Amino acid sequence: MSHCKKNIYLLFAIVLISCNTSFADENKHEFNKTLSTDSASCQKPIIEYFPNGKLKLSGCQGIFNGTGIQVGLWKTYDEKGDLIETTYYHPDEFGKDYKIVTQYKNGKVVSKKIYNFDDLYETELKELFTIPK
Repeated sequence: MSHCKKNIYLLFAIVLISCNTSFADENKHEFNKTLSTDSASCQKPIIEYFPNGKLKLSGCQGIFNGTGIQVGLWKTYDEKGDLIETTYYHPDEFGKDYKIVTQYKNGKVVSKKIYNFDDLYETELKELFTIPK
């Protein structure tokens, strides 16, 4: 193979790798932007399915103060694939931590409440506020 052809192949390979790296970085950026919270970002997306293939749970595992915890928006579905609950986890320093739990029935909000983030500081779950529908 001539020296010129080798250089062309090398240049083509560099361009190809650069494009793939660029797209991967863009996707990573969008993923983190979508699944991050104010104080902890997504480290690992969690997705579970029912045996029938329908989505059961989606959310994100993050790290806050060196502890693996739920962060951001988590969604729970029934076996038909209908959304039944969302929980937004906001880890922060003690007293500023919270989670917002919204329950659904037939696609409509049934209740929306704010609780302390009991899992984060291993405290008793307490309802802080009920948000009017």
